Amino acid sequence: MGLAMRRRRRDRLFHYITAAVVFVAAIAYFTMGSNLGFTPIAVEYQRSNPKVSGRFREIFYVRYIDWVITTPLLLTDLMLTAGMPWPTIFFVIMVDEMMIITGLIGALVQSVYKWGFFTFGMYQLRLSTNFIANISQAASPLSTSHITLSGNPAATPPVSEQTSTAPSSCAAP
Repeated sequence: MGLAMRRRRRDRLFHYITAAVVFVAAIAYFTMGSNLGFTPIAVEYQRSNPKVSGRFREIFYVRYIDWVITTPLLLTDLMLTAGMPWPTIFFVIMVDEMMIITGLIGALVQSVYKWGFFTFGMYQLRLSTNFIANISQAASPLSTSHITLSGNPAATPPVSEQTSTAPSSCAAP
C-alpha cells in the first residue's frame, strides 16, 4: 500500500486489487489457523490407521469463501495486465466462481456422487483455460523492437520508420 500512495488515485487499481487479495487471504488463513471456519463432514470410508481414523473430517468452508473473493480479483488483475477484453474477463470470472462452488458442494455432500461435482469443476477449469488460451493465441504478439529501456514504446519509432545512420561512404552503389 505504501507504493500505491506515490501514484495518482486513478493509477492505483492494481495496487488496490493486490492489497485486497492479501488482506482477504490473511483473514482466511488466520481463521483456519485458529481452527475456526470449518464444518465436520462424515467420512465415506472408515480407515483403520489410528493417525487418520475418525468418523468426521474437517471441511474449511472459509477457504472457499476466500477463493470466491480472491480468485476473481487475481484473474481481473492478470487479465487486465494482459489486455484482455471485458467480456472475456467476465466469462472467465463466472466460470471460476462456478468451479469454486461445485468444489464446495462436492466437499460438503455426503454421497457417493461427489465425483460428479469434481467432474463439473474440472470441466469448468478446462473451459476457462482453453478460452483464455484461444484468445491469447489470436492476439498479435507484442513487438519488443521499439521498446526502450525507459519502457516507453512511443519513445523510439518502429524499425521501418527509422532512417539509416550509416555514412554515405558505406552505402551500396
